[in-house]
Amino acid sequence: PFTAVRRGGSPEQHPDGTATGYSGRRWHEVTAALPAARQLTLRWRYTTDRLYVGRGAYVDAQRVQTRRRVLFDESRPADAARLEARGWTASAD
Repeated sequence: PFTAVRRGGSPEQHPDGTATGYSGRRWHEVTAALPAARQLTLRWRYTTDRLYVGRGAYVDAQRVQTRRRVLFDESRPADAARLEARGWTASAD
């Protein structure tokens, strides 16, 4: 489950962990409560159907934190090096 907020919009709950439909080429900030674990893998998945392919999705500025500290921040080189973009293509923008 996660919450998504479009820039300038209201939070939208996604209790089943999926989002569907066209969002108007807008950025969303997504937050989710994660279980406490020594090792945790987060996976992003983008799928289409045969009628609509779309432009895809950007996954950017990933950050994992507790109430006390940042555990992972994609803007830190050491953390960014831990990302595995299997099935995704890195974008220059």
